[in-house]
Amino acid sequence: MKELVYISLLCALFTDVRKRRIPNKLSGVLFVNGVVLRLLQDGMKGLQEYLVIVLLVIGLLLPAMAKRMMGAGDIKMLAIVSGTMGGNRLPEFWFAVFTLAFILALLMKLTGRERKVEEKGVPMAVSICLAYFALMGG
Repeated sequence: MKELVYISLLCALFTDVRKRRIPNKLSGVLFVNGVVLRLLQDGMKGLQEYLVIVLLVIGLLLPAMAKRMMGAGDIKMLAIVSGTMGGNRLPEFWFAVFTLAFILALLMKLTGRERKVEEKGVPMAVSICLAYFALMGG
């Protein structure tokens, strides 16, 4: 089952880098993968934790979307992957995600890549995937 999560994450990564968006269909696939994975790992308790984390992360990051600091696809992906990680790994996962996003933003600034209008912001899927693979051993 983890392989499906990895494949879905890689699809999101390549889509976000190329088109600067994460389609809702891909978010849906990631969500269903997360539900099944957490059910298989921890039963109903895992599913409950997954759903609570997903909803809390979305609620927490809605102001960032309203201020155009993060895109809706980035927020959905971060919420879903956070739920897949489980509550005990969230602090280190979020630290890794936002540290990697900061480094990527610096690299984009130094190379001039952020100047292109169609490439606004940092493709968060890159830092989300790298952090997930690093922490989950992918």
